[in-house]
Amino acid sequence: CALPILDSLLASFSVVLPLRRASTLHAPRLVEKILSRTEGILGEINTLITEAAAIAIESGKERIDERVLSQCSYRSPTERRKLYERQVTTG
Repeated sequence: CALPILDSLLASFSVVLPLRRASTLHAPRLVEKILSRTEGILGEINTLITEAAAIAIESGKERIDERVLSQCSYRSPTERRKLYERQVTTG
């Protein structure tokens, strides 16, 4: 990853998540997916990874991978803003 601090952050998530199998959140493909969905915002990263961990546990997979991330209903800040704007204008 181009940002060592992000590698460290994602590796620390992997350690503290209550999952039975290791998640390689700092793998380049997962980093790219996480950053694109969260717009790189720390709180958003936490929200996405927390939801992904819940899905991983409920499914019995017990690890976060690309498939689990894609199953998250999480919406980025931009997606939420656009949805809000549509609701306000169509009101």
